[in-house]
Amino acid sequence: GFVARPTKNPDATLNLMSWECAIPGKKG
Repeated sequence: GFVARPTKNPDATLNLMSWECAIPGKKG
């Protein structure tokens, strides 16, 4: 599976226009 979460703006609010995705346990 993978994890996707919104990135955070400098003012600590969530930026729903920019998401970062990560695959746990895999690198590269």
